[in-house]
Amino acid sequence: MPLTTQLSALDERFSQFSPLSPEIFSKPASRFTSPQRVDTTCPVDPLTDPNKQNVISIAFHANELSTGLYEHFALNVLVELLTDGHSAPLRKALLDTNIGTDWSPNAGHHAYGQTAFVAFGLQGVSQLDESRVESEILRVLEQVSQTGFESDRIEGILHQMELSLKHKSAGFGTSLMWKTTSSWFDGVDPIEMLQWSSRIERLRREISEGPIFQNLIRKYFLENQSRLILTMRPDPEFDEKLRAKEKALLSEKLELLSETEKKKVYEQGLALLEAQEKPDDVSSLPTLAVKDIPFKGEIYPIEKEKVDEIPIQWRIAPTNGITYFTAMSKLTGLPSHLKPYLPLFADALSSLGTKTKSASEFENEINLKTDGLRGSVSINTNHSGISFGNLINFRSCQVRGVLSY
Repeated sequence: MPLTTQLSALDERFSQFSPLSPEIFSKPASRFTSPQRVDTTCPVDPLTDPNKQNVISIAFHANELSTGLYEHFALNVLVELLTDGHSAPLRKALLDTNIGTDWSPNAGHHAYGQTAFVAFGLQGVSQLDESRVESEILRVLEQVSQTGFESDRIEGILHQMELSLKHKSAGFGTSLMWKTTSSWFDGVDPIEMLQWSSRIERLRREISEGPIFQNLIRKYFLENQSRLILTMRPDPEFDEKLRAKEKALLSEKLELLSETEKKKVYEQGLALLEAQEKPDDVSSLPTLAVKDIPFKGEIYPIEKEKVDEIPIQWRIAPTNGITYFTAMSKLTGLPSHLKPYLPLFADALSSLGTKTKSASEFENEINLKTDGLRGSVSINTNHSGISFGNLINFRSCQVRGVLSY
């Protein structure tokens, strides 16, 4: 459907509304003048090792959205460099050494208000390793502030971002909407939030001019005293204590209410229930009717050829500059006793490395040239029996050369 047609239909609906000037949704956070520590408890997980259920994290107050989105974007890239992938220094120091089983739930770079925060931490930590988590995080940050990152890793992450912007899916528009609303209510211009390409190019330029990531580590982590160290330990009586606390709080609140106020709360509850059960008026919302959908979709012919006796099919279509590649390899010589392990091998395909490259090196090359290497197993039936095949799928692959194994 042409974009002008979509915009015209949206304008027809949205023109019925008048613009509002809502209040700013949140306020900047009050920063700490020195590191703060909080110890709390959580329920016991009966499905995991009872001796490794502690959660430890360090959260830093980071950038203010009022200063613009570029630094927010650069911090996003920095956190991904520190934590994501086989080459990530925090992953190697914290997860590969088995100090913890996974990242803590609050790990990452978050903007749930005008002040963003960055958290690094682990769950599945034993009590003996609690102190190691904080010391290892700070040690790695200090080390990376001096050494920086490999240029291929940085470019690989930026390449992944570029591909995600070009890849169009059924939920592309909805995805853009959610990205803009995350900070729209905090006063950020939604148009600025959609200008990803300009931020990527600016970051590339500043990387070539100086140690931008090292400076960000020192500014927001090493020299930042506004940080919170959280330690959460399992308590077998957590649920009972929580119920007792909630019951006491409810009793305290009820004692402070007069009979008139209690009646008002009850009436408000009835009014809320009535509003929730009332059918919504959807006439003002954009809708898609059957007549808006073309009876026949666009057809792009398939071209066939052979390269070194390998049959290849090409379909030339408007894909926003992305090449989508799928390859099938027959596994006719595979012994029967190994076939049950094919799904496991396919899942681990991009994490195994190759004869000439380590897992980290292979991952970097995948990120530099593709959206990801994915394997799956297909089973084909015919009149002679069942055959297995290994399907290797590069879902999105920009034309930047080929992978070398």
